[in-house]
Amino acid sequence: MINLCIVGSGDVVRDRHAPILKDLSKETRVAAIISRRQSAFEEVQKVLGYKVKRCESLDEVLRKNTIDAALVAVTPSNTLDVASRIARLGLPQYVEKPIASDVISGAKFVEEIISQKIPTVIGENFQNQERFSAARTMIGKCGHKKLTHVVVRDTLRRGLRANPRTDDDLFLEHFVHIVSSVRAVTGKSVEVVQSCEKRLIGSISEYIIKCELEGGALLEIQLNLTNTWSDDRYSLIFDDADIKISHVYSHDTKKYTDTIEHWHGSEKLIEVTTIPDADCGMKKCWDEFLGMIKKGDQISSPSLMNALNDLQVREAVYLTWRNGSSVPIVKLG
Repeated sequence: MINLCIVGSGDVVRDRHAPILKDLSKETRVAAIISRRQSAFEEVQKVLGYKVKRCESLDEVLRKNTIDAALVAVTPSNTLDVASRIARLGLPQYVEKPIASDVISGAKFVEEIISQKIPTVIGENFQNQERFSAARTMIGKCGHKKLTHVVVRDTLRRGLRANPRTDDDLFLEHFVHIVSSVRAVTGKSVEVVQSCEKRLIGSISEYIIKCELEGGALLEIQLNLTNTWSDDRYSLIFDDADIKISHVYSHDTKKYTDTIEHWHGSEKLIEVTTIPDADCGMKKCWDEFLGMIKKGDQISSPSLMNALNDLQVREAVYLTWRNGSSVPIVKLG
C-alpha cells in the first residue's frame, strides 16, 4: 500500500484526482491532505470516502516520515517550491503543471529529478483524453499526407478561484495545456512563436497566438477568457483532408460532448461522438505514476521534458507579446 500526501485541496483535487484515488484505494491511500481551508479539505475527504488527516504545512507531514509519495496540486506560483522540497527527500511525486514560472527554474528541477532517478510524473492529462486518442487513431488509419495548419479555438471560463488571478495569468497558465494537446495529437512541438496579441471585446479577453510547428505547419490559437462555459475546437488541416475535434457543453443535457470528424473537402467521411471521461485523462497519468513506483523505475517519464518544452513555449509567447518579435524554441533533452 502506497501512503500518499496531497498538497492542495482545490477544485482539481476534489473533482478530478479524489474520485480516481477513491477507485485506487486498494493500491494507494491518502494519509494526509495539506489544506489551509477546512471546508475544502472536508469536500475532498467526502469524495475519498474515508477519514484523512488534515495538516496545515508540508513540514508537519514530512517530519513524521510516514509518506511514500505526494500529489502536488497547488497554485502555479507555489508549485516549484513545494515540488523541489519533496524531491530533495527523494519522494516520488505527481505534479500538476506548469511546474515553474520560468524555463531556468523548471530545467533545474527536471535535472534534479532525472539525476536522482526519482519516480515523477507531470500531469499531462489532456493528451490522454479520449478525443485526442481517437483523433490519433483516425489520423493513423487514414494515412494523411502533410499537415499544413492547426487551428485552435478555446474558450476558458474564469470561474471562482481560491487564488484569484488576472486574465493574463490565466492565459499563460492555460496556454500550456493547448500546446501539450497539439503535441499529443500531431506528434509535433512548437518551433517558433511568431506573434501574440490581446484584444478586449466587452468582458471577453481574447488572445491570438501564431506559431510554427516542427515540419513547417502553422499553429493558430484563439483563446477567449469569459464568464460562460468552457469549450474548445481543434482543426487539423492536411493536404488532402481535415480532422476536427470539438469539446462542447450542452445546456440541455448539462454535459460536455466530444466529437471527432474526418472531412474530405465538403464531405464528412467519419464522425465519432463520446461523452468524455470524468477524470479528464488523469487516470492514465496515475497508472503511469503508480506503475513507476511499484517497478522502482529508473527511467524518466516523458512528461518531464514535455513539461519543460511547454514552459519554453509559454516563455516565448510572453517575450513575443512583450517585444513584438518572433522567438525560436531551442530543443532540449
